[in-house]
Amino acid sequence: MNSYRTAYFIVLATIVLATLVATGCGEADTQSGPERSAESSQVVATGLAGTTALVTVTEGTNLALALSSDRRQIALSLQGVLFTMPVTGGLATRVIDVYHDAREPAWSADDTQIAFQGYRNGNWDIWQVAAAGGTPSPIAQDPFDDRRPQFSPDGTQLAFSSDRTGNYDIWV
Repeated sequence: MNSYRTAYFIVLATIVLATLVATGCGEADTQSGPERSAESSQVVATGLAGTTALVTVTEGTNLALALSSDRRQIALSLQGVLFTMPVTGGLATRVIDVYHDAREPAWSADDTQIAFQGYRNGNWDIWQVAAAGGTPSPIAQDPFDDRRPQFSPDGTQLAFSSDRTGNYDIWV
């Protein structure tokens, strides 16, 4: 990773972490925390069992966040690259290669796996990878547009949207 890109991710990680700390890492009071400006957007990182954290983002393109169920890690996809990072601070760690165009991460119930939608094979498929990193495995790999995976709270099922019937429906 070149130094410009590394610096960009460190700055982004600092913004995300500072916001998480300032907002109480998911407290329901949206009036507390850093000043809101017209240039910023609020993003809710959602994990299993309703765990959420409010994040104020001032810059980012194709950004999605997911909070682990133990509230210790964030999975984030930024510009198609999947990272994890601790909510307490530190560097973001790339989980997979840059060729999957990873989007919409979702943690497994035990926080050991991350599902995501990826465009590696020319259409959106559902993939899964160890949270520590590694080689992703396809979960739904077909000619259809499969998106937005989400594990069930008990971790036994994975739901996602797909246009298999001509409409976007939920599949498990």
